[in-house]
Order: sequence, then structure tokens, then C-alpha cells
Amino acid sequence: MCRISWPHTGGMEAVVGGLSAALVARGHDIEVLTLDRAITDGSSLPAGEVEGVRYRRLRRIGPRRYPFALGLNRALAGFDIAHVHGIDGLADTAVTGRHGARVGISTHGGYFHTRRNRWIKELALRTVTRRTLQRAHAVWYTSESDRSALAAAGVTGDVVHNGVDVARFSDVKRDPEPGRWLVFGRVDVHKGIDRLIDAIALLDRGVLEVVGPESAPGLVRNLRRRARDAGVGDRVRFHGSVEEKDLRELIGACELALFPSRYEGFGLTTVELMAAGMPVVASRIEAFENLVRHGEDGWLVDFGDAGATAGLLRDLVGGKHDGIASAGAAAGRAYGWERQVVNWESAYEALLR
Repeated sequence: MCRISWPHTGGMEAVVGGLSAALVARGHDIEVLTLDRAITDGSSLPAGEVEGVRYRRLRRIGPRRYPFALGLNRALAGFDIAHVHGIDGLADTAVTGRHGARVGISTHGGYFHTRRNRWIKELALRTVTRRTLQRAHAVWYTSESDRSALAAAGVTGDVVHNGVDVARFSDVKRDPEPGRWLVFGRVDVHKGIDRLIDAIALLDRGVLEVVGPESAPGLVRNLRRRARDAGVGDRVRFHGSVEEKDLRELIGACELALFPSRYEGFGLTTVELMAAGMPVVASRIEAFENLVRHGEDGWLVDFGDAGATAGLLRDLVGGKHDGIASAGAAAGRAYGWERQVVNWESAYEALLR
């Protein structure tokens, strides 16, 4: 179960779709229960089948960021396992119903991506979320970062990593242009693009290609203004969502992938690009520290320090990064679904026992 899924694209959608398809390929009967309207613009979403996975739509009610699904418990009747992705109203409902399925919850980043309304989130963690996680038959933390962020709930659980479609960009032919850098993923407040703009403003070269949908209304407009005010408006290009072929062209043409996030639960797009052999520079935060070994298969930097960030990027421009790229590709491939689906099968078997 998840609040957002196919045909939308994003971290949760990719994980749910990838895990479901991998399980179907190994002989499991999988159905994804999800919402009938997008949480972004409220548009209607279709039911259907993709890669052998059935998508069943339930009516969305409640807040956009913390939705509930009407008729969820009835829909769960007859299933052995209900795997909920994310902490929201779907998880709250699933653990209280008498449907017969055993419920496991993947934390999927929690909800501490920004400091906005933090006291409300802290209160929810110690009350509603704590009760929901306590009632679940299993809690699967997406990363050690998730386990740390949600520690105040006091609920034990195993870390079971997300899988990644590591083959998605593996055949991209790379002919990178020095000083051309890719920022790939949703454009949101916690993604730290504002900090990256401040660093670029200290350099006399470097172009940012920012690819991904805007999650916070007006954010791209504000970031463009920040870039213009810093004198680098022509060096920060926002593409929005692009066709796959255009994204592949940018991956081939850009020298580095930059991930300046203030917070991440896992880092799916980071793994995708590492697996494609693209050198990455990521924030020195817990989630990325678990993915990237500084100076070995990528680089870590405090993007809050614009001077340090600019210094690292200046040193990397035009360098030979073949060794880093090769090591990063090997590290990224370890998160492929062919490996991770086995871990999930083990988690499900333990849940049923």
C-alpha cells in the first residue's frame, strides 16, 4: 500500500513498483492498493496492471500529505501480508482493522524532511505514529537515518533497504562536459538547491542542470530569483520533468551528479546515478554517508558551507574520475532488485512466522 504510485514517478513510486514487479517475477501474487487521486494536483488516476502488478484505487480522503483511503480494511481482506510504504493515514488504518493480514510498515523517510511544523511532527511521532508502529506486526526502517530520525517513537525494527532499478541508466554513453553538473530528483525545500546556488555563485564556471518536478508551489520561482540575485541566473537551468531520452542525454553530458539535500531517508536517485557510472557529490548527512565512501566511490561535503562546496567542485572540474565512477557503479549495483528482493522475502517470511 502507498499513497502515491504509478503512473506518477518518484522515490516511493519507484520502490513500490520495483519491489512489486520483482516479487511477481519470483511467483508471488501482488496487488498495490493506492489512492484514486494524485496528492499533488488532485487529478484522477487509473487502475490497471503493469509488469504483472495490479493497481487498485481507493477513494482518497483527508489531508493531502497525510491521506486516508476509504474502504481500505475491506480491501485488505484475504491477503496474507499488508506492506505499507510510508507513515500516513493508510498505515494508521491498516494496523487497526480486522482484515486478517499481517501488517508491516516501511518508514520510507518518515516526515522530518524539513523543520516546518516540527513541533507538530514531534508530537505526532510520540503519539499517533508511536501507536501505529507499536501495533504493526513488523517495522522496517528504510535506513539507519530513518531509525535515528524516528527513535523518539521507541519502536524496534529491522533496517531493510529499498531496492533500485540499477539497470535504468547503465547503458548510457558518457561524454561529460567539464563544469556541467546534474541535480536529479524532486525539487523540494529539503533538497538543498538553494545552498548549491550559493556555492556556484563563488565559482567563475559551472552550470547546474536541475531535473525533476516541483513539489512545493513557487519554489522554482524563488530559486530562480536567488540565482539571478547571485549573478548566476544563466548558469542554473530548471528543466522540470523531462522525457527519459532527454534525461539520458543529460546524464551522458554532465560531469558530476550533485545531491545537496539537507535530509534524505535513503537516496534512490543517488544510487541510480552511481550505478550508471556517474561520479556523485552528496551531502554529508547520515543517509548519504551510508551510501557513499568519501574519496573512494564518490565525495561527501557540507553543502551548508558554500566555500567548502565551491572549493571541492573547483578541484573536481575536468578531473579524471574513472576510478571513482567504477567504484561507485559497483556500490550502486549492490542495491539492485535482484539482490534486495531476497531480503524482502526473508522479511515477509519472518512476519508470517
